[in-house]
Amino acid sequence: MCLPKTPLYYRAATRIRPYRDFILGQPKTTARKNLQFMKIQKITVIVPCYNEIATIEKALQILFSVDFQREREVIIVDDGSTDGTREFLEKLSHAQPEFILLFHEKNYGKGAAIRTGLNKASGDYVIVHDADLEYNPHDIIRLIECAEKNNALVAFGSRNKDIKNTYLYPHFYWGSMLLTIIINVLFRQKTTDPETCYKLIERNLLCFIDIHEKGFGVEMETTLKIMKLKVPISEVSITYNPRGFKQGKKIKTKDGLWALYLIFWYFLHDMHFGPLDCFLRFIRIRAAQKYFQSFGLKNVLDVGCGRQGYIGWKFAESMKSYTGLDTNIIQCSIRNITFVKGDINNIAQIFLGKKFDTVVGLAVIEHIDDPIKFIKDCFSLLASGGEVILSTPSPYAHPILHILSRIGLINKNEIDCHEQYFSLMQAVSLLEENGFKIIYSKRFIFGLNSVVAGKKK
Repeated sequence: MCLPKTPLYYRAATRIRPYRDFILGQPKTTARKNLQFMKIQKITVIVPCYNEIATIEKALQILFSVDFQREREVIIVDDGSTDGTREFLEKLSHAQPEFILLFHEKNYGKGAAIRTGLNKASGDYVIVHDADLEYNPHDIIRLIECAEKNNALVAFGSRNKDIKNTYLYPHFYWGSMLLTIIINVLFRQKTTDPETCYKLIERNLLCFIDIHEKGFGVEMETTLKIMKLKVPISEVSITYNPRGFKQGKKIKTKDGLWALYLIFWYFLHDMHFGPLDCFLRFIRIRAAQKYFQSFGLKNVLDVGCGRQGYIGWKFAESMKSYTGLDTNIIQCSIRNITFVKGDINNIAQIFLGKKFDTVVGLAVIEHIDDPIKFIKDCFSLLASGGEVILSTPSPYAHPILHILSRIGLINKNEIDCHEQYFSLMQAVSLLEENGFKIIYSKRFIFGLNSVVAGKKK
């Protein structure tokens, strides 16, 4: 059964014009001002496959026939096929050695296959192409052009943007539309096809989000993590030729239910910790917001940036450069954002010879073994007139945090490694005694936390 080209879903939406764009999600323009169009030099195409002997040969023929007009890398990952797909690929690799061939000894799932391929990828951008003929690899060129035109880190190929594709199973279509609405409302996005297979993503960004889903949930996980980072998503319409279960379609209704679970999971959590941790981070950033908004054209060091590097992504376009340091982060560079994995107790040694305009340490100093040395290191890393911004829980927060950690509302390991707590006056004195002039100080959350900003004398 094919659905109409102008579904009732879209016709009815025109009756609620004030909310239509927000609910349905129309792609927003993501072009950045004062930037020339970038040029993607190399593209990596990862092809995960499992028991696709009926389509794999034609799918690869079409893929290899596409002229990407740039260097191309194709990585095929056989995910434990048992129908002859593996043997076909082994034979093809000897006759046509223009791709990288990887194998799983048993079936782990699409997400696991993508991770395996990503470990070998070397392209500037990465895209996943299924071997089932549902997607047309010629559309990849359109995604590349879209990313280059908008200087975008992420470009999605949308099956629904122009409502020109048909679907075999109405419940799959309406389920996808429902998930799209929920995502756009919860994450304040304007995407039209968050579950699309065609996601062209900057390679370091894809590595940074560190996908964990083994099965089809990888599509939703990737989208939601990108949205969590507030990375703009460009969209371009693509063709879609769905196959039926008799032709080998593997996604089931249970995968849609799992996608719904992932939506609410990532809405309440981030890539670091749980809901209460997210809320406390939000409060800390809000307390120091006036200084973050003045980051314009500054070089910023964020000590203890967290697994998600939230400040870097949120204020990336207002900073000249951002460097995030944490013991629990994937080291990489993405445009003006750099993440460094290292010990927060040794910042002077890690960044020896470098200078920053601002050093940020939100909820960090309580983790430091030697706070005085840490402040002196901040002083040595700052350029003349540079600023340091710190936040810390007060001694009164100590019993509350431990109770919350014991009952599982916040991360226990984070609280257990607190070395000491500082009152507002203690934090002020710590900065003043080590060469800083206090320019801002404030208590927040009923005096249980404080934020202090100092300027290098």
